[in-house]
Amino acid sequence: MVDQEQYVRYREDAKVLAAIGEHVEAQVGRVTVQLPKDVADAAVAAWERDEEGGRAAESHEEFIARDRAAELAFIGLAISERGRREGEDVVVDLDVASAGAALRASQWMGHGGRQSTAPAHALALPTGRPANVPATALGCPAMSVQVGPAGEADGELVEAFARLLPQLSGSVRPLDRETVAGLLACSANTVLLARLEGRIVGMLTLVLLPLPSGLRARIEDVVVDAGARGHGVGAALTAEAVRLAGEAGARTVDLTSRPSRGAANRLYERAGFEVRGSVVYRRVLESS
Repeated sequence: MVDQEQYVRYREDAKVLAAIGEHVEAQVGRVTVQLPKDVADAAVAAWERDEEGGRAAESHEEFIARDRAAELAFIGLAISERGRREGEDVVVDLDVASAGAALRASQWMGHGGRQSTAPAHALALPTGRPANVPATALGCPAMSVQVGPAGEADGELVEAFARLLPQLSGSVRPLDRETVAGLLACSANTVLLARLEGRIVGMLTLVLLPLPSGLRARIEDVVVDAGARGHGVGAALTAEAVRLAGEAGARTVDLTSRPSRGAANRLYERAGFEVRGSVVYRRVLESS
């Protein structure tokens, strides 16, 4: 009979280990890693790869292989977003969770582990998922992403807009508290916020418009703080927007994304979005 008390102790030990991890994350942040180009290319290929079919029952070994493949895919995302060439190598700043996952995999392989060919699974964005989105459910490093609607236009939210919007567009003007309050008060808008360890690190605006042809849903102004990328923040925001749009009765959700945003476009395609054949027109109006 298994000693249940020892597992109670193990769970307490896990809490202590997690507390140490929080201090490591705060003190270390990111690790600069120099990788051979073929290794970096393989990681990026893991991120770009699409897997087909559902997930069948799997053994423990298969689960570990899939988990490591997912970690590799998100290292590939980091390389595609912020990697840089230095001679024959690629240099990238990895968050400590990703660096730790790679180190654990290296140690495991060095102690008799068998290499698995199990691929990384495509990012799934199911509807009906609770608003608090664990990053591990999206195949990300084990940092919890909390997503929910913005409340009041307090100082924290105004500061988040001031910090994040310039990362979305250099032409956006700073928003004061009154303007932010007006955005939140508009019945067509749902401003979603993503938090990592309590800090706002991303936002998205879901727009629901009742038209003669039906209720239309659009995702606008998606932005993730540069320091929080690679944790599934954009995926979590998109998933919640899709869920809310479906609950409201929308049949489709539309968004636009520049072709140059390769990582974002791959994320949207993995989330089930398809490129449409429509031509997008814009007319610039003279400011009053």
